[in-house]
Amino acid sequence: LYRNIEGKDKIGRAFEFNRYLYLMLPIYFSIALVTTVAIKNLLPFVVGDKYYSVYVFSFFGIWIEFSRVTSNIFSVVSQIENKTNYFVPSYIISALCLFIGLNFFDYNQNKLCLIILVANIINMIVIYLLSNRLLRISIPYLNLIKVILYTLPSMMFFGLIQVQQQLSIVNFFYCALGGLLYLGAMYVFWKTNNES
Repeated sequence: LYRNIEGKDKIGRAFEFNRYLYLMLPIYFSIALVTTVAIKNLLPFVVGDKYYSVYVFSFFGIWIEFSRVTSNIFSVVSQIENKTNYFVPSYIISALCLFIGLNFFDYNQNKLCLIILVANIINMIVIYLLSNRLLRISIPYLNLIKVILYTLPSMMFFGLIQVQQQLSIVNFFYCALGGLLYLGAMYVFWKTNNES
């Protein structure tokens, strides 16, 4: 990305950034979608059978991470335009939301995760709005819809398999099969986007 924007005017930089966004945002979105559906099968390999009950928190973690990496994608604009301090307000706003959520509302563990998720989503939205002021950003809605369709077979696979979610060779086989299905779909998505 940085090599492609060297010496370009604002329109050229916006074009190169949007090309980057049109590829990266759908890929991150697809990872969030598939892991949301597959987390019950994947979790025993990450934390073991003993801590399997934490899968509820993993749902929140997946979308917190998606909002974080999306914020990072949008914040590349500040680096391209050499205005890295421009996004400080977004972090202040999300920190205030987090502070208010933690101090003025009753919460349990699930609500705590939700408060953190909302603060991250607010940060992502504010960074997008600020980025769009610096450089014209075009959200790849069509690519996001296409990536949903590409990942649908893998999501359906993980949603429909009836295997006990535990550390076992059968679960490993199903996770590998679902993962290969996902990787194949993303390869086709990547190839079709690189050719256009």
